[in-house]
Amino acid sequence: MCAHRRTLAALAFAVAALSGCGATSREAASPADPWARGRLTFQPDPKRHSPSEKFAGGLKAVFPGNADGAWVYAPASAAAKPEAPLLLLLHGAGGSAARFIQRVTDLADQTGTIIVAAQSVAPTWDVLHGPIGPDVENIDRALNRISSAYRIDPKRISIAGFSDGATYALVLGRLNGTLFRSIVAFSPGILIPVYPRGSPAIFISHGTRDTILPIDRASRSFVPELKRQGYAVEYHEFDGPHTVPPEIAAMAMRWISEH
Repeated sequence: MCAHRRTLAALAFAVAALSGCGATSREAASPADPWARGRLTFQPDPKRHSPSEKFAGGLKAVFPGNADGAWVYAPASAAAKPEAPLLLLLHGAGGSAARFIQRVTDLADQTGTIIVAAQSVAPTWDVLHGPIGPDVENIDRALNRISSAYRIDPKRISIAGFSDGATYALVLGRLNGTLFRSIVAFSPGILIPVYPRGSPAIFISHGTRDTILPIDRASRSFVPELKRQGYAVEYHEFDGPHTVPPEIAAMAMRWISEH
């Protein structure tokens, strides 16, 4: 609880500073864009793979010998696809990529989606406690490595997160909206203004009994703002605390597959 309160205080400061810079502009950023370090270089190239290459399914560390960097789950159901959809998953504050990804393997099996769960360098994501960049670099390396191992559909790449990871998904997803087709935010804490690119579809869920990131100060506050900015937002409230109910996770995965 205390960690989340410190995070909210830092985020409030960031929002105030960025709002003063006019960071909610939908226009393309200039070369002096302060969010340049948030732009991913990752661009999948399915043509680099031979159809005869063996599909390496299952759950494993993205970087051999470094289980703390990122994890990937490649379901057998993705093997038959010419190009597989990809979902980047971001854990909450103090969370674990390895534990988070195991909660969605069944859903990945059902949808044939390859899932990559990145691990934050610090206990939470960089933009929530300092300059953006270190986590973006790690995510970029992980995505590029996955693209070299699997045939990824460049038109079906999504990003999702829970809690602080949801807040970060809304940051990276809008900063890289020409890469991510859709964004899923489970119980996000705050809407950080950015210089966005593209207009990805957005799915947000939040528990009405959330005492960690109260719904009135979070999703109910900024969902209307996202819609005002022109984003297509699907919003779901549920009777529950700070969590991702299985039915909400399943709904989000179905929604991703439709976008």
